[in-house]
Amino acid sequence: GSGTFASGREETWKFIMSRPWIGGGFQWDAVEHRGEAVWPRLCSVSGAIDLFLQRKDAFYQNQSHWFEKPMIHLLPHWNHNGLEGMPITVWIYTNCEEVELFLNGESLGKIAVTPNTHLEYPVEYRPGKLEAVGTINGKIAAQDMQQTTGPAVALKLSLANGPVCFNGEDIALLTCTAVDADGREVPDATPLVHFDGTGDGHLVGT
Repeated sequence: GSGTFASGREETWKFIMSRPWIGGGFQWDAVEHRGEAVWPRLCSVSGAIDLFLQRKDAFYQNQSHWFEKPMIHLLPHWNHNGLEGMPITVWIYTNCEEVELFLNGESLGKIAVTPNTHLEYPVEYRPGKLEAVGTINGKIAAQDMQQTTGPAVALKLSLANGPVCFNGEDIALLTCTAVDADGREVPDATPLVHFDGTGDGHLVGT
């Protein structure tokens, strides 16, 4: 309304839901695309799913607005080495009625959920396990967790599509993840990875 090109998902949805005479709105809620960017950025970054088919936080924000099935999504990750004792703003998307946040089993308080918004907790960083528990009518309905991992020690490949047929035409989409000694994804790992194909398979892009 102020002449801006676009508003965020939350403000747009709050605007729509508070006005019964509005039929709907528009967002680019699918996979991101190349273009509509200023160099050196190549991607619009406007999608809820990125170029590598990974679900971004906005994917779960949409669920909190539209899903009837109880859900909760906690962010950011909990690998912040060197920031011990510093405040980290934790966001939660949920369609539950109330949320309680725990750090290493200690409650950081309960917050009632205002529909079509998000919750924010200022949390003093300590490594370990951050857990969000959502309740409806006083009963646990959904949970999410972020956990501090060890350093990355290996790479893991997982097939993102399928089934893939050996017919000379199919393409296998593989996700490469850095994992710690316990097999947990290391969210802040930044290894330089080289890919190559052997046998009858051909590498078409990374």
